[in-house]
Amino acid sequence: MGGMRLGGSGVAGTFLHTVRTRRMYTGESSRWLMGHASVSRSTPIPDAPDSGQTRLEAAVFHALASCGEYTPNPAGVVRTRIIADGSTVVHVDPRSAGFPKEYELTQLIAEMLLPYADPDGGLQGKAGVRVADVNRTDLALTLVDTSARVTLRAAPKSRWNNAVEIHREHLEQAACKALWGAAESTEEERYILEAPRCGMRPAMDWLASGLLRRIALFRTLGLAFHVSAWTLGNTWKIEIDTDPVHGAVHDRILAAITDPVYGLPLRVTDATCLCDTPAWPPGSAQRNCWYHLGAKNGMSVELQLRFRQQNPPARLLDRLVAAGADPAWVGRALPPSSSSSTGGRN
Repeated sequence: MGGMRLGGSGVAGTFLHTVRTRRMYTGESSRWLMGHASVSRSTPIPDAPDSGQTRLEAAVFHALASCGEYTPNPAGVVRTRIIADGSTVVHVDPRSAGFPKEYELTQLIAEMLLPYADPDGGLQGKAGVRVADVNRTDLALTLVDTSARVTLRAAPKSRWNNAVEIHREHLEQAACKALWGAAESTEEERYILEAPRCGMRPAMDWLASGLLRRIALFRTLGLAFHVSAWTLGNTWKIEIDTDPVHGAVHDRILAAITDPVYGLPLRVTDATCLCDTPAWPPGSAQRNCWYHLGAKNGMSVELQLRFRQQNPPARLLDRLVAAGADPAWVGRALPPSSSSSTGGRN
């Protein structure tokens, strides 16, 4: 991959390259990777080991990426730690940046992810997700009838046990029923988990799991101040917002996400790029470049990356730092001359 060769020669160089590159993709610390990463470059970022793990990671990714909040890290994820047994530990941000209201991320994630039945019996949250254990720092999740496991690790001063209990109390007050402690899936959950959805679910889950395991790319290469995602049919759509001062960032992200060793087996199938236009579209406060990617492994799934250059909200820099973002990184993503710190551009 051009411009991204980080290691030296020989085994030591290969190991150093693996550590540095995995850190760029996953956000994991070099110290942890130095003690756990394999020197082999054959599968430096492994896939989830089975369909259950893939589906659970997809549920977590969807809940995190679809909340729409401004968070210190893309989708509120500081890093994704891939454990030797194939499970993952996802470190989450402490809170959102407060547009219009500041939220504790533990509370917001609990509301988006944990399944419950509403007063009419309808299912909310993610079908089949179960809480295996919860304490102050960790929310250990499983998927019913599988061996899958994802641990969501809270930031310092955040408390998962409080967030889950508050969510349960709110549901009881609203005549809803929490399902995340049930031993078996409900009829509504089984309908969703077993529905074929035209054969799209395995492919959609595979892509979402792969993106969760590479979530840091949008920060390390894209300098994105906001990332959101949603689905339509068999397509994952991801919107990546960057300050116009950086110009186009899509070449770097596309090269990384399609890298034959560290990326996913994807290829660009269509593109609409406005980077060469002399001026922004009339009446527009943003410039959009859309790229469509298809799977090269036979999966029936598409990824649409929407790269959007636009002025960030006023005071976003200060709000992100207050929410727990790394000041040095925020200073690069949102230079002091931008509207994020001056109160807005014309």
